[in-house]
Amino acid sequence: MRTIFLLRSRQRTKCIGFAFIFFIVYVYMFLWTSQELQPQISDVEAVHKQNIIDISGNIRSPVQDPVLKDENVTFQVHPEDPAGYFVGLHHSNFEKIVNPPGHKPTILIWHPPFGSKTNYLANPEVCGGDVDCLITYDRNLLNDSGAIVFHFGGARREAMPPFRKPEQLYLWWTGEKNHGSQLTEFDNFFNLTFTYRSDSGIYAPYGSTNLILQELREANDLDLEALLEKKRKSGKIAAWAVSNCGVHRRMDLAKSIMNKGLQVDTFGRCFGGRQIGAGTYSASFYEALSSYKFYFSFENGYHCKDYMTEKFWFNGLRSGAVPIVHGAKKEDVAAVAPKNSFIHVEDFDNVDELVKYLQYLSNNETAYRRHLEWRTWAAHPELIEERLKPHNRDNDLRSFCKLCRILQEEEEADRQGKKRRQMIVPSMNEYWWKMENPECLNG
Repeated sequence: MRTIFLLRSRQRTKCIGFAFIFFIVYVYMFLWTSQELQPQISDVEAVHKQNIIDISGNIRSPVQDPVLKDENVTFQVHPEDPAGYFVGLHHSNFEKIVNPPGHKPTILIWHPPFGSKTNYLANPEVCGGDVDCLITYDRNLLNDSGAIVFHFGGARREAMPPFRKPEQLYLWWTGEKNHGSQLTEFDNFFNLTFTYRSDSGIYAPYGSTNLILQELREANDLDLEALLEKKRKSGKIAAWAVSNCGVHRRMDLAKSIMNKGLQVDTFGRCFGGRQIGAGTYSASFYEALSSYKFYFSFENGYHCKDYMTEKFWFNGLRSGAVPIVHGAKKEDVAAVAPKNSFIHVEDFDNVDELVKYLQYLSNNETAYRRHLEWRTWAAHPELIEERLKPHNRDNDLRSFCKLCRILQEEEEADRQGKKRRQMIVPSMNEYWWKMENPECLNG
């Protein structure tokens, strides 16, 4: 009897034990399921506490669904980074700081272009109005910077800053065409492009009509008659400076023109290293070039969108030597330059016709003068073509001035309690490569 009692007792104990284990499992499953049913609450709280930034520049939590939304922030796990390998360091304070009126935003250049720390400015003297920002290369100011600019030469995923604040703008910057940058890793990463192309978030051309006119005023280079007299006395026809000798298309064109008998003085490494004046953009540089009637503004790219460099803007227009344009499309040049201010190679069926026209202009000052009439706009702004007047050419504002103004506008939106504009480049590869002219990529 005692044996039977002990057996039954053990069975009851065993049943109770199983029941307890089942209860624990049930409670655990209930809690786990509840957690899964409320990801927007728990995950947003986790994000606000940890403030982790993923490779696409969005705030994320290690346990969130692929897309979760808050009033002001998009939360997203980057599909190529599910484990958070490229997640940045924690930032100390998620709460956005609203800067007071008159605050001076900071623009940090993360990678100096080709190692050169040019002194860029964005202040009322340079930009006009109340545009005023600090532009710096000091990475210690990362936390205080409203925009971080990455030059393409150093823009690599592993070279990014250790953390990213939600309100910071990231910009991809280049002044070079058709370079071999690998950009697929930067989908949904940059807020704005910063290039010479007019379809950029920040349009940063090498020059502009209004900038050239401003420089002419500052240099007091306003006398068209004196410029024409200098050319008459010199008897010089055309100049060309080039140091990249490997662009065969333009080298072949220049040689063809010279072989047809046009007088051309050559400079640069491709022609013995001969220098113009005391060096590029010195007073003597412009003085020397101004004695020529023409300058070969031959770019190292062919039909690259909006690619007009210093060869056109400064060696040509600014100096007073009429630019003969090759490389840029005529419609791209005509969109930003004064009418009749340049001669485009593609307006002629062959080199013979081009050379004959240049020789005609060299011997007919009345006809040649038409290509320089626009320079009188420097002293008489009322004569500027309507399409090129400053109020119609907001894009002529210097590029860092444009960026500074955007930062000021975003800070003002913060002060007024408004949402900031959503700015993102979904695909850098699509923008830089697929939206470029095929001739540029193949040339």
